[in-house]
Amino acid sequence: MERVVRAVPVKSKQALQAFAAQSAEWPAAEKKQFLSYFGDAVEQWYFQEIEGKPYVIAIAEGTRLSEGYAKYPDLDDPYFNWFSEQVLALCGVDLRKIPHAAESELIYTLSP
Repeated sequence: MERVVRAVPVKSKQALQAFAAQSAEWPAAEKKQFLSYFGDAVEQWYFQEIEGKPYVIAIAEGTRLSEGYAKYPDLDDPYFNWFSEQVLALCGVDLRKIPHAAESELIYTLSP
C-alpha cells in the first residue's frame, strides 16, 4: 500500500467544505472509476490552520498511487477534469503539472 501525504494552502475552510460537498454529490460510479487508477484508493482531507493560514492536509492511500499520478497530465476523465479545476481554484495548484500538489517525505513511524 502506498501513501501520499501533503499539506496545501487553501482559500478558506468554507471553500474546502464546499468542494468536499460538491465532490460528495458526484455519482459514485464516476468517483470509483477515477479512484481505480490508483488501485483501491481512498483519500481523506483534514483542515488545519498553520500560523493563521488555512491548509488542507490530504492523505491518499492506494496500491498504485504512483501509477495514477503519472496519468494526470494526459487524463481525460470527467471527475478528474472537474476535480483538477476545483483544486486549481481552491489551492492554485495545477494537478496536470504537479500531480502530488506538494511533495512530502516520511521521516519517522512511531511503533512499538
